[in-house]
Amino acid sequence: LGLNLSISGELWPNTFFAKQTEYSVLWQQPYPLRFVQQIGVSLVGAHVLLIPALIAALVRQIRQRPLDVLYFLPLIWVVLHWAVYAARLPVVYQHGRYAIPTIPLIVIYGVRGAAELVRLRSRSQLVRAASVGYIAAVLVAFPAVTVFLGAPAYAADVHFIEEDIADAARWIAAERSDATIVAAHDIGALGYYAPGPLLDLAGLVSPEVVPFMLDGERLAEYVVSEGADYLMVFPQWNAAYETLVEDDRFCPVWTSADEDGTSPAAERLGPKTIYRVEPGGCP
Repeated sequence: LGLNLSISGELWPNTFFAKQTEYSVLWQQPYPLRFVQQIGVSLVGAHVLLIPALIAALVRQIRQRPLDVLYFLPLIWVVLHWAVYAARLPVVYQHGRYAIPTIPLIVIYGVRGAAELVRLRSRSQLVRAASVGYIAAVLVAFPAVTVFLGAPAYAADVHFIEEDIADAARWIAAERSDATIVAAHDIGALGYYAPGPLLDLAGLVSPEVVPFMLDGERLAEYVVSEGADYLMVFPQWNAAYETLVEDDRFCPVWTSADEDGTSPAAERLGPKTIYRVEPGGCP
């Protein structure tokens, strides 16, 4: 908080305000739905097999007297994490990246619950068989999910980043001079491949954009008035960007669709496109 205050004059980082503004349209969904979505995206993967064991251990703890409050504190944090994001930033894209911090605790409590639940030395043959089957299912599921689901998903993500985002930044790097100003959403790859003056339309390092980042016409005026030479965006990112790229002062000069094809992710957003900014209109 002190670092944020010393840099920007605000206790919270720019992302705190920018992200909430960009996705504020999601607040129109009922809160219970947003909360369930945060939980659901946290339970995608092999660790879902640990949930029954976690619940069993939780019930056992609740029945114990005196109640061990410390046992529940990390799980309370998990619920509050879901609750806060459901309230202020209810997005679940990119494999639920904001909910990912809850997964290690779910796994830890699930493994502990499984250790308490499994009865390999039970007198009941049925209980022993169920215990062996449960352990086998968990041990097989984790590597299987990694190989058959995780690896293809990772490959698709890498393809999207390389073909639709990094290639655009490399094109800018080849074209720009030290004085070239690029307006972009988002700016990540530019920092690696084409560092230089930029306007961040996502508001992360250009916080002045936040109040009008959902207004396509004002974004267009901002890009032109600030003297940007290029505009780099996904043209269908949201309604504001669809309006933005229709402005006749933005002239397409490069698109990822003309390279190695468009990834499935980019098909939803429109291929990454670079526009030359012509204040007088495209020739």
